[in-house]
Amino acid sequence: MRSVSITYLIAAVSSAAAAYSVWSHREADARLDTKFEAKFETLRLANIGLRADLEALTTRSSRFLRREWDAPPSEAAPTDCPFTCDDDNWCTADDTKYFLFGKGIVVGARNEDCEYGNGILSVDGVSSKGSNCPEGDGSVTLGTGNTAKTSATAVTGGINNVAKGYASSVSGGIGNVASGGYSSVSGGSKNNVVAPYSSISGGYKNAASGRYSSISGGMENKASSDQSSVSGGNLNEASGSRSWVGGGTNNAASGRFSSISGGMENKASSASSSVSGGNLNEASSGRSWVGGGYGNRARAFCASVSGGQSNTALGAGAAVSGGDGNTAKGQGSSVSGGTDNNALADFSWIGGGQENKASGPTSSVSGGRLNEASSNTSSVSGGHSNSATGIYSSILGGHKNTANGQSSSVGGGTNSVVDDQYATGTPFSLSEDGKWWSAEETSHFVFPGGLVVGKRNPDCEYGSATLSVDAGQKGAGTNCPMGAGSVTFGTFNNVPRLGSFSTILGGTKNRIAKKGGAILGGKWKTVQQDYGTVPEIV
Repeated sequence: MRSVSITYLIAAVSSAAAAYSVWSHREADARLDTKFEAKFETLRLANIGLRADLEALTTRSSRFLRREWDAPPSEAAPTDCPFTCDDDNWCTADDTKYFLFGKGIVVGARNEDCEYGNGILSVDGVSSKGSNCPEGDGSVTLGTGNTAKTSATAVTGGINNVAKGYASSVSGGIGNVASGGYSSVSGGSKNNVVAPYSSISGGYKNAASGRYSSISGGMENKASSDQSSVSGGNLNEASGSRSWVGGGTNNAASGRFSSISGGMENKASSASSSVSGGNLNEASSGRSWVGGGYGNRARAFCASVSGGQSNTALGAGAAVSGGDGNTAKGQGSSVSGGTDNNALADFSWIGGGQENKASGPTSSVSGGRLNEASSNTSSVSGGHSNSATGIYSSILGGHKNTANGQSSSVGGGTNSVVDDQYATGTPFSLSEDGKWWSAEETSHFVFPGGLVVGKRNPDCEYGSATLSVDAGQKGAGTNCPMGAGSVTFGTFNNVPRLGSFSTILGGTKNRIAKKGGAILGGKWKTVQQDYGTVPEIV
């Protein structure tokens, strides 16, 4: 507005108009003062400016009265209400409109102790006094007693849950806390997610403190290293990077990439080690494995114990399949089973038995008790207290036998000792063509039960200390020396039990029925009295 008084200006304009009228009728007066003409022009222009100011003032006053002061036309106050209400106090929004709430919305009761963030949503209707608190900008709280402390957090249900980390969330449950950025708790009670990107699905008092760690459920489990996980169980911990515990109780996977499938009080403490189950088992070296059982230990690289009790694999690549108290100490050594067996040398093996030892490289004990193969590639197949001490030596069985010589062997028996190289421990030697066994000339032979040369008669109950030379027919023997100390040669000759000490030297189908008899040969001969003989040959 101009500082000139409106009244003064209007009067000046009127005077000027009157003066101009007089001047216009005195056209003849050519000597009108030019100064008057200039003043008149000034007053005329002032009048034009005054009218413009009056119009502007009128417009601004009208807009003020309509509450549109300096507001652009697009922000004019609406003239219609966007809700339609019925007699039951229900109001319905205009379904053609969007609604914008810059600060946020609280449905139900307001928590007077909460400093609400911007752009929040809270559904809080359990009591007249609100209990939820969406403090973070863009946060959401549903349920009761829940708190969303930082931006983009959400608690969508449950009681007394807290989402602390940026963009963290708690879906439900009681007393859960998600404090790592982008972390989440799905449910359960008193679970705590500390690290970024970690999660807990449910359970009770579980804690995920490693980045990208996870716990599916269970009770008081811990996933404390990067990308570690616990599927369930009780008091389990996955503390190695990328480690895993499937379930069970008090299991600990502390090695990188280690795993425990289940069981109780098992440990996988080295890189890529694993325990499948059982109780008090331990895989403590890289890539070692315990399948199950009780108190087993795999303590070397790639060592394994499949099961059993108190077994130990101490050598690299060593293995114990089962049993009780067995040890595989050498590299690549193994014990298949048994009790208190020890495979001590590299690549040694024990099949089973009790208290056996394979102490030579590539040595083996198949079974038995207290046997030992102590030299390179030596072996004991079985028996009791046998010892193979020579290189490439072997013992098949028996008791207290010893093979000391290189490539020596003992077939069995008792207290046999073979000291010579390539000796067999028997009074026989094999011919070069492999067809004939020859007895030692200095050896005697005792056959307490008897001796059959040729074929055995399957229908005969042979007596003790008997001798039969029997070519047989159709693959079976025909003679039958049933009497103790009896002898039968030929074919189809028979000495019954009462014919002890009797002899049939040949022929066919002869018979001695009494003791001490003799038939030299022939056919269909019979002796019916003690010490009777048939000397003639027909």
